[in-house]
Amino acid sequence: MAPKCQVFGCSNSKSNAPNLGFFTIPDPKKDPERCRIWLQRLGSNKFNFETFVYSKNRCVCEQHFDPSCFLRDVAARLGFRKRKQLKPGSVPTIFSSKPATTSSTTTMQQPPAEEQARPGPSQASTAGITGLETGELPADEEHLHPGTSRASTAAADDDFQSGVEIGNMSEGGGLMEEVASASSQQPMLSHSEQETPFNVAQVVEVVTSQPSPRVLKSPMKRRHRQKFSTYSPRKALFEELLTASPATTKSGSSDSDSSQTYLPSSSSSDSGGEEERDATEEQRWLYQSKYLVFTENLEQLFNRVTCLQCGEPTAHFDTNALGSSLGATLYCANGHISLNWKSQPLTKKVYVGNILLASAILFSGNTYSHISQFCEFLGLNFISQTTFYTMQKSLLNPVIDHRFQLQQSDVIAGLPASGVRLSGDGRCDSPGYSAKYCTYSMMDISTNKIVASKVVQVTETTSSVAMEKVGFQRCMEELQGENVTISVLATDRHTGIRAAMKKDFPDIDHQFDVWHLAKSIKKKILAKAKSKECSDLLPWLQAISNHLWWAAQTCGGDADLLVEKWTSLTHHITNVHEWAVGERFRECAHAPLTDEEVRTKAWLRQGSAAHLALNEVLFDKRLLKDVRFLNLSCHTGQLEVFHGAMLKYCPKRLHFDMPQMWSRTQLAILDHNNNTSRKHAVVRRETKKTAKKGHKRYSLFFSKGTKRWTVTPIYEPKSYGFVFSMMEDVLCVKTGTLVLGEPRPSRPLPANIAPSEAPPKAEAVKHFQSRFVR
Repeated sequence: MAPKCQVFGCSNSKSNAPNLGFFTIPDPKKDPERCRIWLQRLGSNKFNFETFVYSKNRCVCEQHFDPSCFLRDVAARLGFRKRKQLKPGSVPTIFSSKPATTSSTTTMQQPPAEEQARPGPSQASTAGITGLETGELPADEEHLHPGTSRASTAAADDDFQSGVEIGNMSEGGGLMEEVASASSQQPMLSHSEQETPFNVAQVVEVVTSQPSPRVLKSPMKRRHRQKFSTYSPRKALFEELLTASPATTKSGSSDSDSSQTYLPSSSSSDSGGEEERDATEEQRWLYQSKYLVFTENLEQLFNRVTCLQCGEPTAHFDTNALGSSLGATLYCANGHISLNWKSQPLTKKVYVGNILLASAILFSGNTYSHISQFCEFLGLNFISQTTFYTMQKSLLNPVIDHRFQLQQSDVIAGLPASGVRLSGDGRCDSPGYSAKYCTYSMMDISTNKIVASKVVQVTETTSSVAMEKVGFQRCMEELQGENVTISVLATDRHTGIRAAMKKDFPDIDHQFDVWHLAKSIKKKILAKAKSKECSDLLPWLQAISNHLWWAAQTCGGDADLLVEKWTSLTHHITNVHEWAVGERFRECAHAPLTDEEVRTKAWLRQGSAAHLALNEVLFDKRLLKDVRFLNLSCHTGQLEVFHGAMLKYCPKRLHFDMPQMWSRTQLAILDHNNNTSRKHAVVRRETKKTAKKGHKRYSLFFSKGTKRWTVTPIYEPKSYGFVFSMMEDVLCVKTGTLVLGEPRPSRPLPANIAPSEAPPKAEAVKHFQSRFVR
């Protein structure tokens, strides 16, 4: 059963008035006082408070509420929310003795006598244009097209006022401005024309159609609704924008999505002392939808435009494309300019769509060459390469650095003063020993957030191997400059970093990464197991790695106990579970094995070639020395996850110069730090192929490394609200509403990594030879 209005004489319901909002009568158990007031005002003997039974379908439509009862909902005006919202404590106050009609045949009440006076020619035109700009329309019932209720008309007014769902019609230089200018130049109306008041539907008809005696359907009835998928970053960010604290500003941004959003000040609301804000110009540009339009369909629209001076249809038009934007000047048969139209708004002589295109390319981790080829195949006009790189240098990179510095300040401020546990590791931009860049990053082990990161170019060091140590030293210098107290630092077994820690940072507990050491041990055992006499080690490969992790996690910080647990593997692997060697660990910690387990295990024979080869690895003096650095069981697993995510922004097969490399690294850090708190996804809708509702989700896949089927947890989707915040910042910088500080000085670097200057190209071509030339 569809929701139906319960006011006496009103027949509106969700089925016959889908454009109206319906509000459920309050539940007498949850809000008895408000429910009593609502029932008293309905004017119907059908309900009384004592016998009323709550139902979601027993509603009151929006026509019985004063406009002041509704929240100033910017989200609804921009299409993010489909219905109005009542203020807390609102009650219906508008009633009529006559039954209210449905939206399909709604006739509005006559306005007061002073509002019924017909305006003169100039007054009609002025009032009409003012109505377009302010969202106010005449209230006479003949001004409304049949089938359009006051509620739907008011909703359409919001659309005209917001200027979002009509595209560029209400922006400077747009269609509505052309209508206004043409109307002011129109000759005096005849007496018969003065009798017809101004109507928005008539204005749109004049602009968009051939002269016709019939009345076109009002475009306000066919409201465009913003539709989103299950997860929409634009919708989520806009909801956060509406509910953010009024004190939030650009200078007070943090690493959360909501605090990174710039909220301009506006007039305060009269609801509960909460300050409501209208969307800024930059926000309207960013959050409204954009569409792909074919040339032939655009020509059909232009051909329906008639001249406002002589009424002649469009004879021809000239177009001018600049990047992704299109401008058109329409002429009638008499040579008058019927319309001067632009597909995008302008800011500082630059089209907004071109700015957003460049921003979306970089902020999504793509490259210009990939997206431009995509647009070429699609036949879509696109910005030039020069335009993209100019915007990247002057707009995008400074905004990325601005957001990165704000986030890093918040991350550093959130570190404990007593001491932080960090993990550090380097990532080269290409495989092998020919890397040009090395990115060294340090992560807070407790929060998994990147606290410091540096990019080093090979020309700053003696070789590509030495770049990791330089990046480590620069990260430590930056953290020391921020007065960060480091209690534990986990790294790999890099000899240069080990020496630097021992010499320059003796007060910091230096730990080795368990994952890196376990990986090294597996490689050594795998190399020995390749021989025929040691092949029995292969089934134990993963168990040996797991044993190292178990020993590090259960030693309780005692390095001596860790070494004894690690070397006990030589007994267990031969089916010996108690031994006399050692001081603190002399028997296996597992439960007694069953006869079945003893019979099925591939035990090694003591003194066999495989057993002796294993002991060579277990009791290696350097390895035993390094195992003592695992007593706190630290690892860089999450840092490796971050390095994998960097491939989206800094793929190893593509080359970038240093400014691009650093900006893309900053983007990867912003992406990672804004998504460290993602939860394990659960089943929301149960089907035949899924687990029960509420169960955790996993992905099943076959591992080529282990040759086994395994599962991996599925996490909630990433949030990219920070990207929309940066795109808004880009627009604000261009319009001048946001002024960034002076850019930080960069290190002087050579133009390339060649040890000698490039010879003249002609000379190089002269000496060029190829064995493949015919």
